[in-house]
Amino acid sequence: MPVVAIQPNKQVPIPSQMLEKLGWGVGKAVYLYPLENGITIRSKPSPALEAAREFEGIMREEGVELRDLLDGLEYQRERKHHERTAQEKTGG
Repeated sequence: MPVVAIQPNKQVPIPSQMLEKLGWGVGKAVYLYPLENGITIRSKPSPALEAAREFEGIMREEGVELRDLLDGLEYQRERKHHERTAQEKTGG
């Protein structure tokens, strides 16, 4: 287990091998959770992941199932396909 020291500017360096293993780089946002005798550091989810989780919550609240969304997408794909096919036949 690596031991690091708190720097004079109050920063705590994280060893390179740990950063590489986690896929973290400079500028990575993390959450710090204070514990009784230490700190837990957790990765802050990407904005896309946060949006997906929020969307899942909305779906649950509204009673929408994933199957409903997929069926709707399939319907839209078929509709667009028919529109394109009709345009190609009419030269439009």
